[in-house]
Amino acid sequence: MDNSAMQKLLDRYLSGACTTEEQLKVEQWLEQQQNAGNEWTEMDAPAKAAWMARLHQDVQHTIKTRALAGENTTLRETATPKIPIYKRPFPRMAAAAAIILVIGAGAWWLKQGFSHDVVKIREADLQLNDVLPGGNKAILTLANGSTITLDSAANGKLTQQGNTTVLKADNGQLAYNAVNERPTEVVYNTLATPRGGQYRLVLPDGSKVWLNAASSIYYPTAFIGKERKVSITGEVYFEVTENADMPFIVEATTYSGNKGEVKVLGTHFDVNAYNDEETMNTTLLEGSVLVKKDRATAMLKPGQQAQLAKEGGIKLVNDADLEEIVAWKNGKISCRNMDLENIMRQVARWYDVEVVYEDRIPDRYTVSVSRDVPVSQLLRFLQESQGVHFRIEGKKITVLK
Repeated sequence: MDNSAMQKLLDRYLSGACTTEEQLKVEQWLEQQQNAGNEWTEMDAPAKAAWMARLHQDVQHTIKTRALAGENTTLRETATPKIPIYKRPFPRMAAAAAIILVIGAGAWWLKQGFSHDVVKIREADLQLNDVLPGGNKAILTLANGSTITLDSAANGKLTQQGNTTVLKADNGQLAYNAVNERPTEVVYNTLATPRGGQYRLVLPDGSKVWLNAASSIYYPTAFIGKERKVSITGEVYFEVTENADMPFIVEATTYSGNKGEVKVLGTHFDVNAYNDEETMNTTLLEGSVLVKKDRATAMLKPGQQAQLAKEGGIKLVNDADLEEIVAWKNGKISCRNMDLENIMRQVARWYDVEVVYEDRIPDRYTVSVSRDVPVSQLLRFLQESQGVHFRIEGKKITVLK
């Protein structure tokens, strides 16, 4: 039997769809691989011990997670009676070893280029403890200190502040509607998203704002005077309404004290000021912006990115990957040739999970998925690139080789 046919047969075996005859065929093949496998026989004793220890660890985790889900370790019942795995009479093998052989065959195929089977086993484990994606969630803090939870608030008018009406639209967007062009009172609001949240905002001047997860913007309910100034944390994308007489200024600050300022007239740009990122980045898509940090300044052209380190000046990147940078705003997670820790920081914020590392993974990955998918689907794409696996336990994701 060739590898392709055996691969399909093992799929049926793992899902409990084999006939009795097919079960025996698979078990005979597995035993041959254990006792006379090509790569197994070439391993030295330490390598065999390490390989089997890892497989045993995988098996114990699978048994534990299935038990927590109320499952047992038997094959699913079909029209043809099945013998539970733990009762099969494998020569010279205990019950756990029988399961190890099944997973071991997947590991052997992985070395031969058939990663699909290992991914499938891991994927079942991931889906058992899946985490749903974030959504439109935010808290609006009014000038008097009162708060409105927008994801549970009804659409329509939320409150009145002076001559400005605050509205929640049905598309997950907050807007301000002034009764006249000369406000009698200007107060400040804060819109903040939690981890696992995003929200859209239309400022009083018509400028459009997108907040990524774990972000905030502090802004007036009306713009008066010679400038339009807002302050942000986290990551925010702007499409600023042009007004030559009133420049738009964004002040960005991280919790660690890194500060920067962006000055524009009318343009599209993204500011990433997350505290856990090494630099504060401003990326220009349309128009022009002036980026300022202390005494250093830089005028950006479309496609450029200004990187501001806490200690130091401004570094310019000329060919920024615009599609990747604003993917979050367009409903995607898109990473090209990116180190895993960078990707997992995005995962942590959007899915509101803790990420811990059992092993450090030096490889770089490329992935592009919708932000609407459960976390298991994103992790499965990363696993298919090989070199990394994940374990989900509640709101914690463990990264391992």
